[in-house]
Amino acid sequence: MPTLSIVFPIEVTIERRNNMFWNRIIDRKSLGNRLFGSVFYKFVSGTVGYAVAHKPYSLEAIQAKTLRKTRDNESRDNELSQENELGFLEKLSLMMTKKLNEQVNNYSQQGKYQQAIPFAGRALVIREKLLGDEHPLVAKSLNTMAELYRQMGEYVRAEPRYRRALDLWKKTLGEEHPSFATSLNNLASLYVSTGEYARAKPRYRQALEIRRKTLGEEHPDVAVSLNNLAELYRRMGEYVCAEPLYRRALDIRKKTLEDEGLHYSFLDNLERAFQTRSSGQFFVMERPLRA
Repeated sequence: MPTLSIVFPIEVTIERRNNMFWNRIIDRKSLGNRLFGSVFYKFVSGTVGYAVAHKPYSLEAIQAKTLRKTRDNESRDNELSQENELGFLEKLSLMMTKKLNEQVNNYSQQGKYQQAIPFAGRALVIREKLLGDEHPLVAKSLNTMAELYRQMGEYVRAEPRYRRALDLWKKTLGEEHPSFATSLNNLASLYVSTGEYARAKPRYRQALEIRRKTLGEEHPDVAVSLNNLAELYRRMGEYVCAEPLYRRALDIRKKTLEDEGLHYSFLDNLERAFQTRSSGQFFVMERPLRA
């Protein structure tokens, strides 16, 4: 995979203000320099107007305009915090990676995972540059890359990315967040792909419990976790454990009717469970369902 790099515009020096938030922005070498260069500085300092600055960064220009209005208002210094800055960076990272992620999705839907990798890698680099190494959106990009590698059968490359995403979600969102459950689920799916069922089982079970607790018993993601755990039991030959989980997953899908294709996948899995149980054959499902 070729090395990805981002070249940021040269730093533009402007007059510092006696505003705590504004000084922090500049001292970070700097928000504008890292994102979109001199247009940001000129707009915030009033050198250029909105009509010049808004293309192609309308969102950033609006945020910059807000900063300009508040930078000399000392009474609002305490109201402006790092959360304001982080929120701005998050919105910007979403905007900058939107097209890249669309390309990833398009190639993935066609099964062209190798072609999707460079776009996913570029999105990851952008998010790391803007948000740092420890942010939920960075974890999301890592998870995407891991999933691409898993689909390609490159499990050695997939596992460390899954694990890093899991660690980031645990650190930033906690162990009872749906995103943490999704990460557990995906890592378990990797272990199913490699035949490491003993490592997959506790992760599927933990993901199921988190989803039940945070999303409720009737949520579609709970149905996905039930299906995945049932599929694991079926692969292990534990049909008595698999069947009720399949049936429960199917009941939830009937109630939610969110995804007809997924509904029929559950039916197929239940039918396989009966077939393999009666015949003694071991049927390997090519792609276990994931959230």
